[in-house]
Amino acid sequence: MDLQPFTVGGAIKEGWRLTKENLGFLLAYEIILFLVCVLLGAIHDGFILAIVHFIGWLVCLLIKLGLYNSSLLITAGIKPGFDQMYKNYPLLLSWIIASILFGIMFVIGLVLLIVPGLYVWAKYGFFPFFILDKKAGPIEALKLSGKATEGIRWHIFLLFLACLGLNLLGIILLGVGLLFTIPTTLLALAIVYRRISSRIQSFNETWRSANLDNR
Repeated sequence: MDLQPFTVGGAIKEGWRLTKENLGFLLAYEIILFLVCVLLGAIHDGFILAIVHFIGWLVCLLIKLGLYNSSLLITAGIKPGFDQMYKNYPLLLSWIIASILFGIMFVIGLVLLIVPGLYVWAKYGFFPFFILDKKAGPIEALKLSGKATEGIRWHIFLLFLACLGLNLLGIILLGVGLLFTIPTTLLALAIVYRRISSRIQSFNETWRSANLDNR
């Protein structure tokens, strides 16, 4: 079993290639996501404001979920459609709960001298893909991410850091650069997910073989 099934540069390069191949869809999807979130956040009217903002947050989160799933589809050689904006709604609650749990662990880790927070980021950061691809619940998705990243968390951390750096560069370029860096980095993550998720089966097979040998 390959302990480092990817390189950071290779993942980013492949993410950019897939972005160029699907640029029209990705740009349109991102623009729609941006406009929907801006329009829903532009309403100001007391109690109605709170309700609309909550609904708007859910809608934006659902559309964002679709962008993640689109990246998974693209890396599988499938052309996604704009129905991704709503069709992943059964997984929304799991996404929210897992995000809250991840956020709590991450913040606590940062408070504890920063390094533990970075460890949490590298260990559990792939949970969204497990929810979408494996239909895992929030706890299971976090556990699967932890298992898949075992032994390669330093490389995962460098990947996340590279993706963060690219998106910061996109912000510096008047924000317009994000239209290109977000799909590139998201696809890079999806590519790496495809490679590390297969490690779970390898771990299980190794564990079963070891048990059989010990009998």
